[in-house]
Amino acid sequence: MRQPQEWLSRRGPTQGPTSFSNAPTLRPSGPRRENALSTSRMGRPEIRRRRIGPFVGGGLAIFGLWLCQTLSAQSTTGWIGFLKNGEVWTAASDGQGARRLTPTGEIVDDFRFAPGSDYLAYSRARGVLEGRTLTSIVVMNTRSGAIVAELQGTQTDPWVYLNRWLPGGKLLCHRSSGADVSGTFELDVVRHTTRELDVATGDRLNSVDEALDGTVTAYIDDIGSGYQRRLHLVDTRTGLDVVPVTMPAIYDLRLAPDARSVAFLQVRGFPPSMRDQVWIYRIDTRTLTERYEGPAGSKTSGEYGLSWSTDSRYLALGYGGEALILDLSTVDTPPQHVAAQDLCWAGPQQAVFADQRGIELYDVRTATRRLLLDRASHPECLVGRP
Repeated sequence: MRQPQEWLSRRGPTQGPTSFSNAPTLRPSGPRRENALSTSRMGRPEIRRRRIGPFVGGGLAIFGLWLCQTLSAQSTTGWIGFLKNGEVWTAASDGQGARRLTPTGEIVDDFRFAPGSDYLAYSRARGVLEGRTLTSIVVMNTRSGAIVAELQGTQTDPWVYLNRWLPGGKLLCHRSSGADVSGTFELDVVRHTTRELDVATGDRLNSVDEALDGTVTAYIDDIGSGYQRRLHLVDTRTGLDVVPVTMPAIYDLRLAPDARSVAFLQVRGFPPSMRDQVWIYRIDTRTLTERYEGPAGSKTSGEYGLSWSTDSRYLALGYGGEALILDLSTVDTPPQHVAAQDLCWAGPQQAVFADQRGIELYDVRTATRRLLLDRASHPECLVGRP
């Protein structure tokens, strides 16, 4: 398999990233490790591992050392948000203490909680146009119950959709004319302002992930050359921006809760023989490892993606109606296949997802499941209590 090239760009707190044309090409001069396990006939993932380095000025090594010293705490979650009867509810991760947050008259279509669960954004149905549901986006303060903002489409772009929450209380949304996406915009909940975004900025913000304490962010940008895309790691305190990996067609990056690793998905090949690959980049060891390869799954928006367990041991790859769970503590354990929708993690070995019965709790160690919330859907695991 062709190995990816690595680039490094750095910027100061007030400087933009180094341009691609000026970024140095780095070729490994030290030891390189490559391991392969040819066990695909047994249903086990093929593993490739590569050490990346050295890096100019030691920027990534310094970044990784700082990161491992400051981000050792693991994430835990004790609450779940979900939809039931057209309203947003929350409950403890054991299913107890369920309470309704929205008073819409059973017309909520979609929702997202902000990091920390201080705000809730949801799509509220308000009519039908050309056979499609028209919605407005409502932002609510979960502490007071007050409506902070409500956004509607325009005459030319009547449909508006939730994308995701960004750091700093900002909500990313997009408009549609019905035929395609006509614009992406950012709502600042704190300042009560909106900002239109260009295509490149909107794509970059769609890929952003942030460490739990906000001190490091990761994102992917497109350099427009043979589908090449770059993985960025940014120290938000100093503005140091490093690019450890450049590869074609990479998507859906996720920082591990312990902030020592970044996972991302790569799609290779062409229809009908496209392949999905899951890569793990270790920040502390500067090692890039392929942890799964298999037939490409459905990429319907909002129905696929990567998610880490709260102890950073397991990684789930979700498709429409199915999830593959990888145990990253071993190299030869086959992935668990689970019929699941909207999988998230309620604990170190406990995943939560929706199926036809409702929301279920899945124990990864025993591969057993039990019904948690009857006739509920769209679970979202929360770090803070709403």
